[in-house]
Amino acid sequence: MTNWLFLKTQGMLIRTKYHSINFPLRTKDTSIKYSPFFIMGSGRCGTTILRKILEQNEQIVVPPESGGLLENSIKLFISKNDLSWELLVQQILGLWRESPDFKYWNINDHLTGEELTRLPENQRNLQSIIDHIYLTYAQCHKPEAYIWGDKTPYATFGLNWIKRLYPQGRIIHMLRDGRDVVNSLLKHRRCDNVQEACARWNESVNILAKRYADMKIITVRYEQLVSDPKSAMNRLSEFLQSKLNYNEQAPPVFLGDDHLSHHNNLKQEVHNGAVGNWKEELGPKEIHQMIKLIRPNLKKHGYV
Repeated sequence: MTNWLFLKTQGMLIRTKYHSINFPLRTKDTSIKYSPFFIMGSGRCGTTILRKILEQNEQIVVPPESGGLLENSIKLFISKNDLSWELLVQQILGLWRESPDFKYWNINDHLTGEELTRLPENQRNLQSIIDHIYLTYAQCHKPEAYIWGDKTPYATFGLNWIKRLYPQGRIIHMLRDGRDVVNSLLKHRRCDNVQEACARWNESVNILAKRYADMKIITVRYEQLVSDPKSAMNRLSEFLQSKLNYNEQAPPVFLGDDHLSHHNNLKQEVHNGAVGNWKEELGPKEIHQMIKLIRPNLKKHGYV
């Protein structure tokens, strides 16, 4: 079973029994300087390219993908809420340290939890723990940054959980032509067959479409991002309330996971050479099956 299906199934099966909450999920402090943002989508839709561009801006930090760690942290925090604060902190940090996705963050030696255990009672909540993890990454790799984002396509399928923790969180929906997404998911072996790849794109698009009414969401189209990244940064500047720039001559930024085979294109400048590759790379039978499965959403979003 692929990761996204595992996370979806896991979320459906979990049923948390009612019990007293010793420590809340989120802070009641309304004076915080910023709220985090989350880059979501189907996968193979340009989220990593957007991360690379955003990382050019010194005030923003976006670590490597977190897998299902955000959603699983919420579930663990609720289920273990009867523990002492010190033990609860170590349970959450242990979940992150043991994840294979977390090794690319390269901050394990700095994530001791000592600072968290000394927090005053009114700051003892899951948001404080998560904020500490992301800002520890910033301190290690980009000390000038103070706004953090998460770039994890799989988190799209756990959005209901993330909304519980960050009801004011901002979502950047990376939307790419579903035909190119399906092609890329198959080419990079992220899905086993056309039907599964189509289901993943359809579901991600549908999940995010339903959230435009109750969450702060902006859509960034892959095709526009790779053709005119400066315009995309202008739009995101207002959304993220931070002046953003793109410089095609900028030196490489630290990403931590850009050595992975499915991120090979990150070593090149941003370009639109992958737009429409499905036409040459998929066979006639695959194209016919794909179009039949995703045509409604292709039409809804202006791709056909």
